[in-house]
Amino acid sequence: MREYHWNRFLLTFIISTFLFVVSIGFGSFLSVQKVYDIEDMQYDLITDVNSNDLAYLLYMQEPCKVKIDDKFNQELYDTGRRLSFMETQRGRYEKEVVNLREYYSLLEIKQYLFMKDIKEECNRDYYLILYFYEECDMCQDQGFLLKYFKDKYDNVFVYSFDFYSSNEAVQNIKKMYNVTKVPSVVINGKTYNEFISKEEMEKILNF
Repeated sequence: MREYHWNRFLLTFIISTFLFVVSIGFGSFLSVQKVYDIEDMQYDLITDVNSNDLAYLLYMQEPCKVKIDDKFNQELYDTGRRLSFMETQRGRYEKEVVNLREYYSLLEIKQYLFMKDIKEECNRDYYLILYFYEECDMCQDQGFLLKYFKDKYDNVFVYSFDFYSSNEAVQNIKKMYNVTKVPSVVINGKTYNEFISKEEMEKILNF
């Protein structure tokens, strides 16, 4: 009986994996063609949410053995790519774009909390950065600078949030770290309600 359940579980896993790979491939094809069907995307996001939740539950079994690589960040990257594409095609304030941005924010918060647990429990030398922005020149400059550090150093992780998001989770994060203006940056729990230059950032990060 135990073997029957195991085989059933294995078969379900194989089928799910196959469908996931097919959906990713199909999504990439649509991206190349510059065509996205919103209803299909929403269905994909529901699947992604379930897959992501399961993945984090598995990660939490042995967090110190988790390898933080491109594969770990793949869903965050894919969703960010979808968001950028939709913002370009439909504008920042179109309903589906706003909904996707809210989902992306939740995905970022979930990963941030998980990374925070790994940093503390496994004593890893990570710099976890929360960045709050709006549409302004200074915010754009701060965003480019943070991306520079993120791309240059493997232990720097940046999570960006719309300061005026109506998402309750984002608002709670702002209250938790006393974020009061834009641009604001929170580095390993310490809040800087101001623009941080490259020199200041290097000093803070000890680089």
